[in-house]
Amino acid sequence: MFIFLMTSLLSTTNLVGAARGVAIDKDYDKVPDCLDKEPNSLIGAPVDEDGVALDDDKDGIPNLYDREDRTPLNCKVDKFGVAADGDRDGVPDCLDA
Repeated sequence: MFIFLMTSLLSTTNLVGAARGVAIDKDYDKVPDCLDKEPNSLIGAPVDEDGVALDDDKDGIPNLYDREDRTPLNCKVDKFGVAADGDRDGVPDCLDA
């Protein structure tokens, strides 16, 4: 219930801002929705100037949730950004010989 109330409050605040001529920013990343390339980015996720959640290692997992922030390029990762290591030797499969 708390989440619903907070969501309602945040939405109402945004609508009031729109009525006053303030640009709408539904995901609160400080990039107006009209310019935002990712208008539904996760609340609290650091974003770039285009409103896209940062993903420094380019593995498809936003930094906010990435447990392995330096995944080698082109490695398959799980939903937490951890590179696959099928043989559990500590070396990601993409680098295993």
